[in-house]
Amino acid sequence: MIYDADELDDVPPPGSYAIHPPSHRRLAEAASLSLYNEDGELVRFGRLFEKQRTLVIFLRHWFCPFCQMFAQSIQKVDPLPLQRANLGLIVVGQGHWHVTKSYKEVMKIPQFVQVFSDPTRKIYSALGMTLRTNDAGPACSRPDYQTMGTFKASMVAIKKGVVDMPIRMPGDVKLLGGEFILGPGLQCSFTHRMVTTRGHLDLPRILVQAG
Repeated sequence: MIYDADELDDVPPPGSYAIHPPSHRRLAEAASLSLYNEDGELVRFGRLFEKQRTLVIFLRHWFCPFCQMFAQSIQKVDPLPLQRANLGLIVVGQGHWHVTKSYKEVMKIPQFVQVFSDPTRKIYSALGMTLRTNDAGPACSRPDYQTMGTFKASMVAIKKGVVDMPIRMPGDVKLLGGEFILGPGLQCSFTHRMVTTRGHLDLPRILVQAG
């Protein structure tokens, strides 16, 4: 396949799917798209990292037990170092936006962290998050944020989804997410795309990279 010059940066070298940064063209495309805030209002994605660096965490579907445990780990983040570093922190899901408020409440995500929804998954696609799988990876890859076994975590996640925060349209159950540090403006200083269902990087590792 032959690519023109503008497309070359969009093609990750073999084996670099997880860490290949989005090209300027793809980042501009993502920034121009809109997503829903917790009140169901459309917000242009680029506004969220226009004037400062922002750590953007892209989740899998709302039912995902691993993403729920990861989301719960956010409550351990001290906001003061983030403020000193002028680093914002937001969470983006890909299911129905009606879930964002209850998800934030049930997962005890701190108030300084906004939760958004990209139900069209166009931002996911623009930033290269296209891998779809239900593979959790080897047991030895268990991240620190995974505080319980897979079966128990799945049962807890289903209970939360059915009782604590009734979920409709949870999102693509196979699409993986990732973490990016974007801004200010059309800059990307950190890229990590998940390659397994529990492939989120532990937050302390990301924040060390953020400085």
